[in-house]
Amino acid sequence: MQSLQHEFDIRLTAFQESYEWEECDGLVRPLALAGDLIESAFEPVTAARAMHALRQVLSTAPESEMTWSKLDNEEPTLEWRAQWEDIDAYNDTFWPETMERAHDLHAFAYYGILPSWSFLSEDGEKPQRILDSLDVPAFVTGTIENLTGFLSLFGPGSEFYGLEAIQTTCLAAAGRLKYDNDEPITVHELAALSRVTTKRLQNAIYAKSADAPIVSRDGLIAPASAESWLTKRDYMPSIWKEYLSGECWKSESNDIAPKKLEEPEEYLFVPEARDGTIFGPKSCLRPGRPSEEPHYTIGAKGEEQDYENFGDALSALTTMATPRWRRPNDAGNFGIVTVERWRRVSARELSQL
Repeated sequence: MQSLQHEFDIRLTAFQESYEWEECDGLVRPLALAGDLIESAFEPVTAARAMHALRQVLSTAPESEMTWSKLDNEEPTLEWRAQWEDIDAYNDTFWPETMERAHDLHAFAYYGILPSWSFLSEDGEKPQRILDSLDVPAFVTGTIENLTGFLSLFGPGSEFYGLEAIQTTCLAAAGRLKYDNDEPITVHELAALSRVTTKRLQNAIYAKSADAPIVSRDGLIAPASAESWLTKRDYMPSIWKEYLSGECWKSESNDIAPKKLEEPEEYLFVPEARDGTIFGPKSCLRPGRPSEEPHYTIGAKGEEQDYENFGDALSALTTMATPRWRRPNDAGNFGIVTVERWRRVSARELSQL
């Protein structure tokens, strides 16, 4: 039986072998914008000198003394832009904590782990960054806030290397954290988490393909609906809750529980309107007036019937020649829609809609 520690090691190795440092390089290469600003306001030589000095600053840790004499050994070049296009965050900077966090966030977003856990088994006092990573929600949300703050310093449409990777990783990490906590996620987050473009996911939703998630009127996707999309892709379910709660780095005895033989999941066919909304137990429940109980309203205008039980309302819809029901619009007003097709949905997914 495979242990959680072994599973962590496998994922860590896969991450380390495939990681291309794009988010980290994206934190330093866009700083070339400083040179562009200086050159536009002063002249090329001044920009070359400034960018030459800036590389020296970025490679020196705050606790270390600046050795300005190193600048005398190399003449600034007017081709500094080419140098900054190839700058290596890991080797050419003192590697600040923000880069370490960006590195770890990628592992969380796509592998469901944090690499800093590999140091938990070591003796001695642990650095604060490793201790912080034990509170995964705080670590992830704090890192996302830090990185999105960095992104906000650039104008919309900026195409500096690494900025898109930072944004995508932040979306994927935010989506995974919500999904792990059984919270609905956005279309952009699910696209990033499943490593497809938002356009591809949107096309699947519009085409109403078999594995396409159902998007509620508020633009969110319920966890059960997201699961049907993720399971058909190379998604690695998170192990952080089990790994940390069992302190798996202390023992190899924390085995991954074998999958139980699950009972066949129940599926139902529910009507779906032209706008993509379906007849759902939560979304279509009308609160009712003070003298009424919450209920579902089905049928054409003037022929409407109210049902307090969702199952009864759904059964009644199946007997109608043209099923119609009331559901809230963007303003919260319940209007009548007509079935365009019947959609097969799992009972668990339907319970969240």
